Amino acid sequence: MKTTKHVNILVAVYYIIIVVAVSLVLNPIYSSVSTDILTKNTMWPGIIELFKSALEFAFYALIFSAIIYSNYISPKKKNYGVLLISVIGIVLKYLSNFIFDIILNGFGSVQSTQIFSVCVYTAIEAAQIIILYCISRRMIRTAIDIENQKRKASRSLGVEYAESDMLPFSSLFDKKNPLMISALTASVIIAVPTVVGRLIYDVFVVGAPTDVADLIWILVYYAFDVLGVFIGYLIIIFALTAYSELASKKEKKKDE
Repeated sequence: MKTTKHVNILVAVYYIIIVVAVSLVLNPIYSSVSTDILTKNTMWPGIIELFKSALEFAFYALIFSAIIYSNYISPKKKNYGVLLISVIGIVLKYLSNFIFDIILNGFGSVQSTQIFSVCVYTAIEAAQIIILYCISRRMIRTAIDIENQKRKASRSLGVEYAESDMLPFSSLFDKKNPLMISALTASVIIAVPTVVGRLIYDVFVVGAPTDVADLIWILVYYAFDVLGVFIGYLIIIFALTAYSELASKKEKKKDE
């Protein structure tokens, strides 16, 4: 991918997959399994819910990777298209869930709290996208400006300047690479709503652990949240590497 147009198309495809896979496939299956007398008390509802959460997490990591890459290939020109597509994708995801619930249970089942919940979650996810876009763009532009200043200074002194490319990556993590910092920031942003929601639930609903077993389970849940940040980071790094390699291959084909 060499242009923001390609990135925007990719983000749109990611959201289409989420809407189709989650809203139109997994949610109906989960609703059927969790209400059927033969399966509602089995492990299947939990398995489907876990798979749905993992799928959404992975695709949000991919969406965030595309946004970071968009800032990388076009650091000076703002790409509002990717923000617009992301917001539309978020709205479609929650709207399709909402419509499916109406089809399944009837319009009379709709409550004001459900509408409020949809609006809140839509706003949160849109804010996540915008925050990442702004942070990533600022870090990448700053790094490029510093690089340009060093290059100019070297030329004026007649000294050969060693270029430091952001891509491809030379290590798993480099605090000086804005793409890697952006990837880590993105994985944290993805995890924050889950961790905050868990904290609120633990404090106001569950309360303090009553024994060692409860404490261990709470620690295990938060350990998985930390593991999720690491996994999200790896997905984004892998995706950025794939985008870069794909762009390099296309560039080589043009030169041949």
